Amino acid sequence: MAYTRLTLPDRPLTLRPGLIAAPRLAGFLILVFLAVGGAIAWWQAPGLWRDWQISRNPVTVADSEVRDGKCTTRKAFFTDCEAHLVWSHGGQSYETEVSLMFVDIHSGDYYVDVVISGDKPHLATLSLGVEKLWNRIAMFAAFTALFFGGALAVLWQWIRAARGSRQLAAPGRLMLIPTEITQSQTARGVTQITYRDPSKPKRRLASNFARGEDPLMVWDDQGNARALAVRHETAALPALLDRGLMRVDLSDAERRAALDLLAAEETERFGAPQTETAPPKKKLHVLRGILTFFGIVLFFVLAALGWWLWYVLGASSQYDRVGMEINNLMPAPVNDWACGKLEERFGHLNAPWGCTAADHVSWK
Repeated sequence: MAYTRLTLPDRPLTLRPGLIAAPRLAGFLILVFLAVGGAIAWWQAPGLWRDWQISRNPVTVADSEVRDGKCTTRKAFFTDCEAHLVWSHGGQSYETEVSLMFVDIHSGDYYVDVVISGDKPHLATLSLGVEKLWNRIAMFAAFTALFFGGALAVLWQWIRAARGSRQLAAPGRLMLIPTEITQSQTARGVTQITYRDPSKPKRRLASNFARGEDPLMVWDDQGNARALAVRHETAALPALLDRGLMRVDLSDAERRAALDLLAAEETERFGAPQTETAPPKKKLHVLRGILTFFGIVLFFVLAALGWWLWYVLGASSQYDRVGMEINNLMPAPVNDWACGKLEERFGHLNAPWGCTAADHVSWK
């Protein structure tokens, strides 16, 4: 089944760099996956580690109280519980916040006790947390694998695209191959074409075309259209050609002869040439991508700082989990200032994590 009579010169040719594109918004997707996975780890990992230690030597405390306990079930079986625990042991009073996440098909209330570690009495949780410990670990592992695995998958596609583009940019003989286009998306003047690798039909690749560029299309005897690509003798991935043949380093005479041949073939088939021979305008979007990346990073940094300031100056409780985590990461002088502000408002209560002395209770 002949798609075209076009041939390329029998000599090493160089392709334009960057012909294999990473998935659209790859950097943003990686950041989102990492942010969500990191947030889940930040939210649940400390509690899992605490409850694992408690489960080694659990002790139920009678002199205890569960305040503001609440469990919420979403999507029929995703359950998260929160509570404020107050207990006494060995003449010392303690209090802490507990958050749990697990899978359960349950209706009605949960009846719980306060359980502490016999070895570390300052560690406490709900009896439900110990009962559902392996359930919680499995759910935590599934969610972190999903989001961190998603980030790695996108990163792998990014690396594969960069490596493939470098291989294609090296001089080498090229072989023309037709390939199927599966998707086309245009955003901000750039069209990303997704196409199949003919040698591995399940593998999808992408290539970006700037405004004024289009993929080079050819047709078989039945009128079925395919994009024309090239396979490099030393590269693993094929690359799409453009309608003006500007992606390959042909001489002006070679390019003109090739375009004339394509125009003649299209005239035979359609009655008029379909290929535009004007060289496309080249546009660079590297700076925009860099600014977008740093803009996203700046957004998350400012959001974290805003949350921290709210926690230090306006939160109704010293036990806000996110606020405590951010405050604990602050440099010592900033942390000392924040703990001083918190102590002004909550000095009559136990200190939160990040502001505690060696006894894990009093203010430092």
